[in-house]
Amino acid sequence: MTNEQEGGLTSPREGDLPDQRLAARPSSFPVPLTSGFIETTEYTRFAQVCQVCQRYRSNAVCVGNRGVGKTEAARQYAQWDLVEPFFLTLGRGIEPYFSPDCPPPHTVYYWPRVTLTPKGFERDLALLLWSAQMLVDSARGINRDERPLSSRIRPDGIDLLVVDEVDRLPSGCLEVLRDFRARYRFGLMLLVRPGGLPRLWHIGPLASQGGMVHLFQSLSHGATRQILERQVQQWGVKVEEKGLEVFVDRTRGHFATMSNVLEQLSYLIDYRGVVTLTGEIVDLAVSMIMTKQTIQKVQGYFQKIESI
Repeated sequence: MTNEQEGGLTSPREGDLPDQRLAARPSSFPVPLTSGFIETTEYTRFAQVCQVCQRYRSNAVCVGNRGVGKTEAARQYAQWDLVEPFFLTLGRGIEPYFSPDCPPPHTVYYWPRVTLTPKGFERDLALLLWSAQMLVDSARGINRDERPLSSRIRPDGIDLLVVDEVDRLPSGCLEVLRDFRARYRFGLMLLVRPGGLPRLWHIGPLASQGGMVHLFQSLSHGATRQILERQVQQWGVKVEEKGLEVFVDRTRGHFATMSNVLEQLSYLIDYRGVVTLTGEIVDLAVSMIMTKQTIQKVQGYFQKIESI
């Protein structure tokens, strides 16, 4: 993708448009947007940092171990489940329902592909910026026919770009990221694991811009209990105190582990007729998750069978 003389980027060509198409648009704009999502203390702290980045067009690095919930928090803040369908179609084949009274969010979320190259990264970012611009124009009442594909990308479609798995990006992609931010001055939130933080510091494109470092931690005992209690209410079943204790002890506030345990509990409720989550039931759900300990236990079981 080439740059214009004035430093802007041209919008994607027709051949660059994604092939994804949606069968139908959502029936209504969900209010509140956080319905079904528990705003824990960790998410609130993350959202506050994002708001600062948006307001001052500044940078931040969110550091956290795998599975603590960084990705889920970022997608929630960007309302990505709601907005992504419009980005996939670039405003085609699906009618945006945003308006001046219900504007689209000005935050976009990006997950890098495994085979990403600097050229592909530049194309992906251009598509995101252009798609955000199209949604903003739609909300302002600008007719689709008045938005030619040849128009130059403007910096008014996005306030914050959230990039996940930044520690996996090649150095050339970081240069592209620095160049995009220099052109459009949007806020930047980078999600990284602890092992990748030193690499970012030693790479000029990002180290020279500095910014805030935010630590995304596992959930507290209270927040972990809240998640199970909230889910139990939605399921319409009961949970014993021992069940809550086992859930807190075995998941240790790890978001991905909690999600896996909840999936297994849902299976036990729907297909095994469980109506009360006891300590034994929660422990059973934990034992059904594919972990190193579970695999070793299964291997030991089959080894015993083979030895008979």
